[in-house]
Amino acid sequence: MRILVGSLIVAAAASASAQNSSIGGPSNTPITIHAASMIDGRGREQRDVLLTVRAGKIEKVEAGVRSAHPTYELGQATLLPGLIDAHTHPGWYINKEGALHNNRDGDTPVQSALSRAGNLYATLMAGFTTIQSVGGMEDLDLRDAVNRWQIPGPRILTSLGQMSNKNPSPDSLRAIVRNYKARGADVISCLRRLDCKTAASRRCPTNKSRRFAAKQRRRVFVPSCMRSAPVAFARRRSAAARRSNTARSRRTRSSS
Repeated sequence: MRILVGSLIVAAAASASAQNSSIGGPSNTPITIHAASMIDGRGREQRDVLLTVRAGKIEKVEAGVRSAHPTYELGQATLLPGLIDAHTHPGWYINKEGALHNNRDGDTPVQSALSRAGNLYATLMAGFTTIQSVGGMEDLDLRDAVNRWQIPGPRILTSLGQMSNKNPSPDSLRAIVRNYKARGADVISCLRRLDCKTAASRRCPTNKSRRFAAKQRRRVFVPSCMRSAPVAFARRRSAAARRSNTARSRRTRSSS
């Protein structure tokens, strides 16, 4: 059974049009899409489905209705909602040496921009219409380029960086959150190592001190963040794990 992500077609008309865009924006002209079946995201399946899209939004879904000339005839394909990746890094890519890109590998800004745009295109064509990046400053330009219809890609929610201060004060937490929000962050990313720990808990990481740290996060950090943006907690990988992944990517490149 062929499966297509119906939201890919909808995503091609989902954002606001902008000046000097290389991709057409949404239109008030209705677009109809016919497929043999559709999974609606709530576990229900419908047969012989006709979708009507107008101005970038699904206007109606009809089952058992045939259109003589739909805009897109998908035959025996199955439609399903666009997928969501809750933790990804579109700014990361494998460079020409077969290793994870870093600022010392000699890649030019143009090479980096093309690789990142390619990541977004591949992600969209794989069926992901929304991604959450937690995150890097390059996400800001990527997100805005997609929103301006300059490059094809999924909707991007980004934190622009991570909060990693291991012993912050409540006031410093609030200031960091406000700063990220002012720069355009959609979500606040906090590494799990940020614990608001006391000196005692740093010396003796017992279950009691961990519970205290978690309570501090709930009382001080999360309420402060939630007033500005959603919060995402991420686990930091060790340096050994990062080296292992880089070495694995090099071996994969050399064997291909």
